[in-house]
Amino acid sequence: MVDIIEYLEAGAEARYDRMAQPGGKLKCGCGKIFDPEKEGGVPSPNPYAMPVCGDCFEKCLEDVKMEEILRDIRKERDRQDKQWGEAGHDDQHRQEDWTEYITGFANAERGAALDFRARMVSVAALAVAAIQSHDRKPEAG
Repeated sequence: MVDIIEYLEAGAEARYDRMAQPGGKLKCGCGKIFDPEKEGGVPSPNPYAMPVCGDCFEKCLEDVKMEEILRDIRKERDRQDKQWGEAGHDDQHRQEDWTEYITGFANAERGAALDFRARMVSVAALAVAAIQSHDRKPEAG
């Protein structure tokens, strides 16, 4: 049986060999030839991740940041559900109620104790709750 580590290492070596270009440069998945000593990087702590050019590296970092933000919104949404109840509570609110809640948090009336980022995560989670509630209602069509 093939050892999984050996399998992963062999695959990584093969991918790296396909990326190798003359002069120590590499060919990124986007097609750009780059010098890994001067730009780019490995966008993951995964030891089998391949280096990418500077443009792709920046894009990967943006994607990671977006995933972190969405994860925080999901955690806040879960916290709200635990605090207030789930659909049964949310579906009692009208569109005007949601607008008032969201505006209140965004303007720091309700979320005054929170820093800006935490307040915006709460606003985003409230917007998700409003959309979920809207989509469950028959008139949402």
